[in-house]
Amino acid sequence: MAASFAPSRTESCWRQWARLHRPVPRRRRRRSCRCCSVEPSSCMTHACETQPCSENMGRPRCRGASSCAHDECSRQPLHRCERQSVHLYAFRGEGVRWANLAGRDRRVQWPNAPDFKNDALWAFGSPAASSLYVWSVGTHPMCLQYADTLIELAASGFWVLCPAISHDFSIAEWVLKSVVAVDWALAKGKFSKIMLGGHSGGGPVALSSGYILSQRKVAEVSGFVLQHPGAVSFVNVPGCASHTNNAENKAYCDQFFPANMLGSLKGPILITCGTFCQVTKAENSNFFNSFSCSKADSSGACQSQSGAVTCKEGYCANEPWLENPSDCMTDTACEDVFDTFVRTKPPIAPPLGGGTLYTHCGEHEFSVMGPYGWQQEGVPAVQPFLQAVATGNEAKMAMVRSRDGVEETCWMQKSGADSSLELVSMQEATMKYMSQEDHSPWISSTSKVQVSIV
Repeated sequence: MAASFAPSRTESCWRQWARLHRPVPRRRRRRSCRCCSVEPSSCMTHACETQPCSENMGRPRCRGASSCAHDECSRQPLHRCERQSVHLYAFRGEGVRWANLAGRDRRVQWPNAPDFKNDALWAFGSPAASSLYVWSVGTHPMCLQYADTLIELAASGFWVLCPAISHDFSIAEWVLKSVVAVDWALAKGKFSKIMLGGHSGGGPVALSSGYILSQRKVAEVSGFVLQHPGAVSFVNVPGCASHTNNAENKAYCDQFFPANMLGSLKGPILITCGTFCQVTKAENSNFFNSFSCSKADSSGACQSQSGAVTCKEGYCANEPWLENPSDCMTDTACEDVFDTFVRTKPPIAPPLGGGTLYTHCGEHEFSVMGPYGWQQEGVPAVQPFLQAVATGNEAKMAMVRSRDGVEETCWMQKSGADSSLELVSMQEATMKYMSQEDHSPWISSTSKVQVSIV
């Protein structure tokens, strides 16, 4: 459903929210807070943007989850509560050394090394936490783009680590940085459970890291979270060596994605995936121009040509993606990724811990990154799943299952590629779509959540 995201009342609400959560000089922090400190989707359902919140909500200095006031109108917690310390470390060879301590709120002080953003290890929370969660970023995003979810998970009892990857990373770097991070963390604290997660291509990487940790007898991973994983047959699926003729890809597949890798994983797997463009239309994808056409076969002829797209010479309409554009990204169709990583067929052995597929209307990036990502998938699926694995509390997993059949509306900004998700600066976890200057239109998709368990 194409529509402007913001009627005048909601737009005002969104701008209040964005302004409240942008870093401000220390002398200005004691400003009053209003109900629009929660996400815009909440503001849309509560006509309360001028009603003051609880007295202490305007003071962003609370130190624990229990001391963070709740908005009486929307009954949701203030998102940007200064309750977690954020530390930075730097990878150096096979080790990780102390680099710098980040400032509070959303700002950090970067070291002078120009390549530090490629080598950083972000740590959210404390090594005294009972459980460890290591997060693998997607193909090009940075850890700060996921900070809202990672900070909230740290507040619920996890020490959360996120290794950055370089711009021209290899599969080995992507996988082994998480392995090194776990090994390093085990020297810092004692954890009852270790869990791995990742977004997009980082999802399969999390499984591979768990496989390597098991093979090296460093640790057994208790659970995995794959948010909108991308399953590319010749790069990152079990047994991918048989699907590529590229020598480098084949070597990486043999080492990191062998056919037997899933059979060694004991922890359950949660896969979240979206259907935003599948429910609406492929043209809504911010990557439509990249995925709508694919290179023609050796004959140069196209078997069919979709009326929805005109391709340049040598290219044909990418019919499989146009017919099922899933979450607006390629290689992410829900049933396909679940069959690839959980519901496998011989000769690929399934994971020993089984898995859960959480399908909803989300877009590939907006339903994972930033404060909206926390609301869209973090609260209803990721956090309760991780808590269920960490504590054995079946009631937490029941919360995920209870979402089955719930109608939900998801939002994304139509802005071309992922430019609106870029960080405002390298020193804060604020993205461009949160700025008052961004007027790109928002569109929505509505469908019922589906939860499948194997």
